[in-house]
Amino acid sequence: YTCTVYFKGNASAEENSESVDNSGLTDRVTAIEITPSSYIFDLVGDTFTPAVKVLPISANNKELVWSSSNPLVATVDKFGSIKAISEGDCIITATSVENPDISATCKISVMQPVIEFATKNKIMYDGEEVILLWKKLIPNSMIPNVVSDNTQVLDIIEVNSIGVRVRAKNRGNVAVTASKAKATDVCNISVEELKITFGASSPLFFYSGFNDPIPYSVSPSHASLLHSQGKLKINWSSSDENSLKHVSDNLFRG
Repeated sequence: YTCTVYFKGNASAEENSESVDNSGLTDRVTAIEITPSSYIFDLVGDTFTPAVKVLPISANNKELVWSSSNPLVATVDKFGSIKAISEGDCIITATSVENPDISATCKISVMQPVIEFATKNKIMYDGEEVILLWKKLIPNSMIPNVVSDNTQVLDIIEVNSIGVRVRAKNRGNVAVTASKAKATDVCNISVEELKITFGASSPLFFYSGFNDPIPYSVSPSHASLLHSQGKLKINWSSSDENSLKHVSDNLFRG
């Protein structure tokens, strides 16, 4: 506000100045801030209310008018609560009632979620723990709902934006389903029994002072491959180290 004060006389020290009554003056709105300036909905029907500041804090009339550039995508009520209506983009605007030239905006995107496992079918062995990776996850910050249709066979350990950590428990078949809104995908898992089979009939004969390997095989083939890559360790031991000493892996000394 600018006030001009006029003095009577020659405005000398002997003159009386006129006082100005400013009790009726109030601070006007100078700016509006919306945080965040953009927001992504990953589910139609969800609501979100951004934080709003009307400046200065001492402004007398902080009333705002809210509007949407496309109510078919997202609507906003008089309190600034935004609701996702359908897939698309729009701009939500908050305008000062006192000064319609002052406003702030928030960009809104409503996305249809997309969920896709990188692997549709997988073989595991009982006791194995793996991460089922996502091939597509839109938006990439979304955490889908994931369930196992047979928790006696397989448990869901953790779900994040990278994938789903699962642990096989028993032999059998199980479907792991991930879903969010209308998006869904399934990974079918077959859990097989982990077996170690000796390649020679019992009893085995060892010569004193010589190292000899015990032939063996690992099944299923998936476990055998992991074992050959060093990702599946087998613990070997002897019940009588004085008679048959364990050297390393499947190697023993008589």
